[in-house]
Amino acid sequence: CICCAVKDNLVTTLEGLLKRAGDKFDHIIIETSGLADPGPLAAVFWLDEELESQLFLNGIVTVVDLKNLERHLDDPHKLNTGYVNEALKQISYA
Repeated sequence: CICCAVKDNLVTTLEGLLKRAGDKFDHIIIETSGLADPGPLAAVFWLDEELESQLFLNGIVTVVDLKNLERHLDDPHKLNTGYVNEALKQISYA
């Protein structure tokens, strides 16, 4: 999972790309899929000193499965249980 398990590899890869290509990038798009939590991934751009001076987070895009969204947001079995609603959490980042 890029948001947690290989986050350090992402930093190393981005640093390598910047050293090799310099300022030739207009944008770098990092796509996560499934239930990836964008928070830890976004934090890479705030916490890594070497990247911070060369890259910045321009935005987070969330794609929503509208056909199934209501079912995920209003699951009555999970209300008032302390459950963290991943669908709601991901939409809130965008």
